[in-house]
Amino acid sequence: MQHEPLSDADSATVANQAQEKSLADSPWSFDDYPHLTDGQYDLYDRMREISEDVYCAGWMVDNEFNIWLTLATGRAAFGYRYANPRLLRRCKKLADDIGGWIVWASNGPQFVPMAQWLTLFEAWQAKNAAVYNSPEPMPDPTPAVTSLPPAGLPPCPSS
Repeated sequence: MQHEPLSDADSATVANQAQEKSLADSPWSFDDYPHLTDGQYDLYDRMREISEDVYCAGWMVDNEFNIWLTLATGRAAFGYRYANPRLLRRCKKLADDIGGWIVWASNGPQFVPMAQWLTLFEAWQAKNAAVYNSPEPMPDPTPAVTSLPPAGLPPCPSS
């Protein structure tokens, strides 16, 4: 049995349906965490961006606590002293707007109301008091670039 050729409109429809099915079957999703509201996801995304900026890690261990420590006390933990101040302010504003904070759980980012977050933060701070409450500057685990041996590359040509 011969079929008539599809019109351009029908071809476009078939192509769109195939693309939608391909995206639906894909293990990658544009909405990885559908349980988060838009505001919660925006906060998660800004916090993840800070982690990427300071440690090249999608979500550094204790990221949520270290960002909050920086916001609440003005003392930046480890690499967080290099965090973008605009992103930090944005996190604070989003937290105020949504009335909570994002924590990383075994199943990904989760929203917690502010009262619950403050309790979690106090417990974390008490557990880590020796490091985070010391009057001494917090250590930075990354060595200064100047302490690294030269790479043995030729000098840049002068212009």
